Amino acid sequence: MSSFSRFLDQNLLDVISCVHHELIKNSFSISIAESCTGGFLSACLTSRSGASSYFKGSMVAYSNELKIGFLDIDEKFIHQHGVASQDVVEVMAKNIRQKFKTNFGLATTGYVDGFLEQKKDMQNYAWIAISTERSVYSKRLLLDDDRLNNIAIVSLAILELLRKEIV
Repeated sequence: MSSFSRFLDQNLLDVISCVHHELIKNSFSISIAESCTGGFLSACLTSRSGASSYFKGSMVAYSNELKIGFLDIDEKFIHQHGVASQDVVEVMAKNIRQKFKTNFGLATTGYVDGFLEQKKDMQNYAWIAISTERSVYSKRLLLDDDRLNNIAIVSLAILELLRKEIV
């Protein structure tokens, strides 16, 4: 069992603080569509007082039904590209930003554990994406820790990507 101190490490706390400060300073707004992080990313951002000035909302789109029904991702598109793919995460980020009318849309999808048990030759991975009015940035992460730490690693990675965009 992981200890909270391990996945809520100082790096994550520091990037949360930096992103929080920069979002407020620049009057930016964000919205989030989470799959593999299951709400952890939203909890990180709302853990700071004043988050309501930039955090407009999020959804945990863990199931394909929510990705299809709320995020307006075509079922055929998901089947064609795979639910844990660059194409799907980029559409998730773009659509959540547009639905919530925010400056930034963040999205996560992937396999934080269990995938190895099903396919012994595969590694757990996640895709993260940030959508802005101008473009969409995405990145693939290879994961080799336990579930909770992998969720924290994915959350840290997307917050670091956001920090680079806003600082």
